[in-house]
Amino acid sequence: MDEIRFRIRESPTGGSRIAYSYLAGVMIVVIVGFAATILGPIFNPFGETGVDIDQRALALLLVGLGTSGLIADAAGAAVFRLGWEWWAVMAAFIVSLPLWSTALPLEMLWTPFLGAPLAAALATLGGPRRPAWRPWVIGGLFAALVVATALVTFVL
Repeated sequence: MDEIRFRIRESPTGGSRIAYSYLAGVMIVVIVGFAATILGPIFNPFGETGVDIDQRALALLLVGLGTSGLIADAAGAAVFRLGWEWWAVMAAFIVSLPLWSTALPLEMLWTPFLGAPLAAALATLGGPRRPAWRPWVIGGLFAALVVATALVTFVL
């Protein structure tokens, strides 16, 4: 009698982690694109005339897109079994958008979007088999980027 056995899917390691990381990155972009499609008409920062910018609507749109990016990041980490450390690296990229998006020239803004999934995959290349210090370093860098972004955005 033949048996069908299901194996619990394991977290990708090595080179396959890079491929899954980019797949999760595409998933994040698609989910944030859907959120932008939904939130854009609701929080139209340009108003009816398109001349004056409504600061409240712009802030709500950006907060909504940032939140949808973090939710999409969590969904990508869960679906592709990449783990919370991968989520933290990508979430640090999403949260720190105000820091680096104004520093880069307009024609180079696409480069961090290509580098973020690679950086997240390389930072967590071993998957669940990791040295004991790696979660602390990734968590500390994530916290430092969140604090730096909050300071630059809201204080300076």
